[in-house]
Amino acid sequence: MGSEKNTPPEQLAAMREQASRLFQEHEGFIRSAIRFVIQNPSDRDDFYQDLFLSFILDPPFEDIQKPRGFFYRLVLERASDWYRNQARRRKALLKFYRRARIDAVEKGAEPVISDADELAVFFEKVQTHLKTNEGRAILYRYKENHTLKETALKLGVKPETAARYICSGLKKIRKAFFNQEG
Repeated sequence: MGSEKNTPPEQLAAMREQASRLFQEHEGFIRSAIRFVIQNPSDRDDFYQDLFLSFILDPPFEDIQKPRGFFYRLVLERASDWYRNQARRRKALLKFYRRARIDAVEKGAEPVISDADELAVFFEKVQTHLKTNEGRAILYRYKENHTLKETALKLGVKPETAARYICSGLKKIRKAFFNQEG
């Protein structure tokens, strides 16, 4: 991407116009690349808008020989930044939430929901949304505090299979929480 410092305003305006046209010409390809990279459908339009704005505000100076390859690489690079920023934001919010909760308890306030209540809600979600081995594996592993080997023995499967049940079950629970809250 370019730098605006040494570029005359009229040249920068022309470059932005050209960048906008190029982006519009390849919109279908860009959106399909975004669908491939961004898992959450509700984030795709936001990502597209952010990508468009960053591309227009800082257009490339070089002539783009292979626009599809250029846009695919751009989507991949920006997606990694996007996920990194989301993870950072989520981590900061969680840290803030925990700190606020600790401060409230230290000042004598009762927490709105206790850790035990949070766990109860989680295990209730597991029982209502997962009726398969995935739910049983999660309950054995986290509610009854079994090791992975013990969980596998209770389910009658190999530890690798038990781990796979737990992983896919947790993904489904995450989706259930997201769909309900989001």
